[in-house]
Amino acid sequence: MTADDPALPDREALLALAVREITAAWASFDRPRPKEAVLDEALAQRLLDPLPEAPGDPAEAMHDAARVLDASISPARPLYLAYIGSTGLATGAMASALASTYDVNLAADAAAGEFLDGQALRWTADFVGYPYADGAFTSGGQVSNLTALAAAREQALPGARERGLEGRRGAVYCSREAHHSVTRAVEITGLGTASVRALEIDGDRRVRPELVDAAIAADRAEGITPVAIVATAGTTLTGSVDPLAALADVAERHGVWLHVDGAYGLPAARTAAGAPLFAGLERAEQRRPGGGARGRRASATVRPTCCIAATPTTRSTARWSTRGRSTR
Repeated sequence: MTADDPALPDREALLALAVREITAAWASFDRPRPKEAVLDEALAQRLLDPLPEAPGDPAEAMHDAARVLDASISPARPLYLAYIGSTGLATGAMASALASTYDVNLAADAAAGEFLDGQALRWTADFVGYPYADGAFTSGGQVSNLTALAAAREQALPGARERGLEGRRGAVYCSREAHHSVTRAVEITGLGTASVRALEIDGDRRVRPELVDAAIAADRAEGITPVAIVATAGTTLTGSVDPLAALADVAERHGVWLHVDGAYGLPAARTAAGAPLFAGLERAEQRRPGGGARGRRASATVRPTCCIAATPTTRSTARWSTRGRSTR
């Protein structure tokens, strides 16, 4: 099938259809639904069909895709309280359409696109109050935390990326309400689930710095290397912000990487009420190589509606934006 195939509707017709589907979806997001939509049986059956021998109708396929999305979990609508997600932005939809049209390879070398990346990173860093380092877009929160902890692991256990742990043991310290992607990242980096120290929280549902301090000391006494402290700035359960300043002090005292998972809270750093909660963020960045007296390492992540990640290097990491951005 080619763009000139007579079986295909012309581009203008397809574009008009896409605009109608998107417009209808946006209009529906303002109306609450008494219950989630259910995929009708006919369409559900078609989704079980085997690979066809002949091409189908693109217009029909686009309409079916919209129906599948409409009958899926949709946190954007009023009265939906289960998840924190939201609908996409109009600017995001248009940007995605434009990017798909050009199909520029952003994974390796995007030429002029890299200048846009750099500007987006600097602007976002300025917005959340995080000192600019360097970065690259990633696919989401899991990759974000994974990359940050992979960098922390390499700093704490040099050579682990190339040769593995070589019998060494490491530990990562976090709140028991830290996002599950932290545990997954620890597993993927080879440290193992047992190396996660999911510590108790205080009355405001924040990790207790004294417990982090004691756990690091106990692990060191057992010959276990502290890899990173993971502070959460806006947990997905309650929106609690761990005491960043106090955790930065613990990280400085023990010489341990401090990773701040901005989650759904870090944009609040720009508000007058929220700014005091994030007082430790810039101090954490000062622990990165060259930033502190003994070259402490730090990373931060931000995910207003999605998440962000970093590329493992010896420099600090930060993640943000609805598309997934992080410093490295």
